[in-house]
Amino acid sequence: MTPLDPASKSGKLITRCVNAIDSLGFEIVRSNLWDLNEIPPMDSPLHKTVCDDWAKRVHWSDNDIVVVLGGKVLKTFSKSGYKFIKINHPADPWSKDDMNKYVATFRDKVFAHTNQTDTKNLPVPCKV
Repeated sequence: MTPLDPASKSGKLITRCVNAIDSLGFEIVRSNLWDLNEIPPMDSPLHKTVCDDWAKRVHWSDNDIVVVLGGKVLKTFSKSGYKFIKINHPADPWSKDDMNKYVATFRDKVFAHTNQTDTKNLPVPCKV
């Protein structure tokens, strides 16, 4: 599976999030922080360089907004110096109402990090 594969429940929810910000004109890159099948333990030496390794792998630039999903990734990124938006991992919401709230929160947090001032043109998260 690819990172947040659209065939998975979490991946479908992220696809909805991406669609909700599509009108903002972002190039979307889905990636895992670790290019591994498992997250290494927090005391692993890999945590010291993982953010820089990731930035090189995805060609990160200062204008990019990183959306961080989940607690372990947040802990790692919070020490990195990169700017980011924290969102709960998409495996958490289960009800349709919670999923719709998740998409709206995602959209609003990304929008808050842009220079746009007109919220009228923001897409409404689709209902399922």
